[in-house]
Formats: sequence, structure tokens, C-alpha cells
Amino acid sequence: MSRCPHADVGSRLSTPIATALVETGPRRGSLAQPWERLPFRRPIALTLTVAILVITAVLWIRDWDLVVSQWGNDLEFFVSTASRWLATGQFYQQRQLAGPYEVAINSDVLYPPAALLLFVPFVWLPAILWWLIPIGIVSWSVARSRPSWAVWPFLALILWFPRTQSIIVWGGTSMWIAAFVALGLSSRWPAALVMIKPTLAPFALIGVRSRWWWAAGFALFALSIGMLTDYLTAMDNMEGAFATIYYSVQDFPTIAIPLVAWLARKKSLGDPESNHVDPRTSIDRSRPLDPG
Repeated sequence: MSRCPHADVGSRLSTPIATALVETGPRRGSLAQPWERLPFRRPIALTLTVAILVITAVLWIRDWDLVVSQWGNDLEFFVSTASRWLATGQFYQQRQLAGPYEVAINSDVLYPPAALLLFVPFVWLPAILWWLIPIGIVSWSVARSRPSWAVWPFLALILWFPRTQSIIVWGGTSMWIAAFVALGLSSRWPAALVMIKPTLAPFALIGVRSRWWWAAGFALFALSIGMLTDYLTAMDNMEGAFATIYYSVQDFPTIAIPLVAWLARKKSLGDPESNHVDPRTSIDRSRPLDPG
């Protein structure tokens, strides 16, 4: 099913401004220190965050008919593709393998064969889990990171970001990529699963120093090898606006949500409220006092 470029759920919002958030995480001595000197910093951050989230909710309510009409479009395509593969063994369309073709969104398969690991279970699983699982993982990761109050408005801005809203409404795989990034920050090896969407490969490097990451990557390759030739042929034959690695760049802010929270975790920013060291005495209150 082709997607009208003017039907983007987020297109009614202002020009996207969150693209650079991947590189704007606060660092010790830069954003963190000025922020700590601001009076009423927590109320300011909370007010900004709530205001942005309220605006986002209002926009959803305003465009509710559009949201409903497009809800789950991507998931519907993934499930139908997985069902076709289970029935016929055909993952890619014949026209993708026959020669040059103009890419049609939600018609042509642009994923490597390993993506079937994600798609096939949802032939049987309840559709709501397609959203609950990745959103739950990302939320857990953000809460676990306990990011500085300074970045909460930035995280809210990413949720307001039109592309983020579209990904959620359509049920795009970038929700799962963000979840794999979140798990990669915790256990490293799950970051290898980002490779089911190769255009987002930079995020997979989070776990590159783990041997289990390499094992997971090898397993994905081994599972794909039977259809690897078809995948490379389909990628070589594609043409059109979507036949570029830059198409996925617009997903970077959404996928970076757990990474931004992790980079801004309070302990890394030297926030005296996030560690156990009393700033007045330099005593680490998390350790028992030496009786000697």
C-alpha cells in the first residue's frame, strides 16, 4: 500500500528541529554545570516537559481521524509479508528481483531476511504487543538511566517530533530499533539486532566490544544466508526517492531517545543529587563509616 507523502501524521507540525539531538546530550562542564546554577531548575524543566507533552496530546486529539485511518499501516504490511513467506517461501516481490523498480512503500520489502525473526511472531501474537513491548523497553531504559532534569524537555521534544509520532502511529520498525538500542546500553549484545534495519547500523555499534554482540551478529547473518542473494539483488535493483540510506536519517532522533537519556544520566553529569557523596563534606554516604 503506497503512502501519500502528504498524509504524514506529523506533517501538520512545524519543521522538525530534533534531528541534531543525538549529538546534543549534556556533558560534564558544558550543559550540566550552567543548569545546576539555575534557580528553580526542576520546576522549569518540569513545566517545559509537561507543556510540550500537552501540546503533543492536543495535536493527536486534533488529528485523531488521521491517526485512526493510518494506525498500524506498517504492521499490517509486515504481517502480510511474513504470512506470504510462510505460505510460499517468497520474501521479496518478483518485480524486485526481475530488474530495476521504483520503490513502493508498504509494497516492496527493503529489509534483510533476518527481519523475519521480528515479523513472523506477529502473525499470531496480539497486535497491541507490537507497540507495548518496544515502548515499554524504551521507557524502562529511560527510567533506569535517571537522566538529568536538564534533558527532560529535550526528550519531550523528540516525542513531539513529527517523525516520532508517525513511527508510533504507523507501527514502524524504528520503535523496535530504539528498544534494541536501549537493551544494548544495558547488555550490549542486543544492539546487534539493530542490523535488521541496516540503514541504522551506526546504533548497532553500541555493543561492538562484546563477544556476544559478535555472536548475535553472526547468528543474524547465518539465518539470512539462504536469501542473501535475493536481498542484495532487490537492494541493487531499487530506484526512486526511497532508494537511499538517507531515508532513515529522519528516524535518528526517535531511536536516540534511550541513548540521550543514558548520556545524560545524572551520575555522569556530576549532579550532587544523583550520587551518594555529600557535596559539603565529600563523604560517600553509600559506604559505612570505617569504625577505625
